[in-house]
Amino acid sequence: MFNVKVFFFCLIYIHLIFCLSSDCISNVYVNYDYYCCGNCENDVSTPTTFGINLVGGGDVPDEAFNWMINLSGGGDFVAIKSGSGDEYYAEHIYGLGGTNKVELFILNNLEASFELKVLESVKNAESLFFTGGDQWRYYSYFKGTPLQEAFLSVYDKIPVGGTSAGLASFGKVIFSAQFNTVYSDEALNDPYNKYMTFGVDFLNTLPFLDNTITDSHFEQRDRMGRLIGFVSRMIQDSYVTYLPSSFVKNNTIYSDYGAKGIGINEDTAILIDENGIADITTVNPDGSGSAFFIYLNELPIDCYPGSKLSTPAIPVLKISGNSTQIFDFNTWQYLGEDPLHYSLTVERGVIKSSQKGNKIY
Repeated sequence: MFNVKVFFFCLIYIHLIFCLSSDCISNVYVNYDYYCCGNCENDVSTPTTFGINLVGGGDVPDEAFNWMINLSGGGDFVAIKSGSGDEYYAEHIYGLGGTNKVELFILNNLEASFELKVLESVKNAESLFFTGGDQWRYYSYFKGTPLQEAFLSVYDKIPVGGTSAGLASFGKVIFSAQFNTVYSDEALNDPYNKYMTFGVDFLNTLPFLDNTITDSHFEQRDRMGRLIGFVSRMIQDSYVTYLPSSFVKNNTIYSDYGAKGIGINEDTAILIDENGIADITTVNPDGSGSAFFIYLNELPIDCYPGSKLSTPAIPVLKISGNSTQIFDFNTWQYLGEDPLHYSLTVERGVIKSSQKGNKIY
């Protein structure tokens, strides 16, 4: 039986989709693919405020994108992706409203980092976001190129962000994934295995992320073990400096010293404002939208090629849900009430937790 209401609803839906897509253009070039939604022929210049959006992969909360759009003053939003992809980010972010245009560049090779259109858009961006993709491609396509220089010309003046592989690009030290990913058991059983590859000062050091390494898909892919391996290598290989134990009192965290790790669950974002004060937002308020902060300020007990990792107690802070002004990156301190604090120790490649039931997360 023909349903008139359903028929007209479908017509309206198709019309809306057509109107959205009519605001967007796409072009495929040899070195990159290009998508744009909005006023693609016009650049604007708007007042901007610095901020960092750290996303743990999965669905990026709309609140996180809206936060960046507000800090951008409604200017031009540029998204970068390494590896294959589609126009999702351009259409979705523009559909949230408030931007002049959203451009998405999918980098196909190193030569894309020398393309004039890519460089001009990054230099003129009022907001810049690194999507998921391939971490090694980000590192090898950016490091030492004009695209890295373009990013460094604006990164501390505008809101920037990243998710998944894009998130891994932030921090003083990054896991570069040159030989593919590394799993927690591999990092714990040999912290110098061939997959444990690092880069330093890739995107320079973003404000508030000095001495820090980031990781995504955290609980979902059981990455606590490898994050502990990361911070252990940061200390052992002198990527960061640490204080002698005689200077450390009552487990005090010294934000300028030691190795700091941030692990963020999927569908969750940490939003750091220009003063270093962070919010957490997630599309999963059931408790799975969490972020973990770990800190190591002394040499691992055993961290050598071919050996199983052993560490002293590493303090862990877990925050979850949707909260504002919850963490201070200047002092690496939690600002809320009743936080979940516990410690993890690694003994010959096995994680021991101070939590009941030996819970790691």
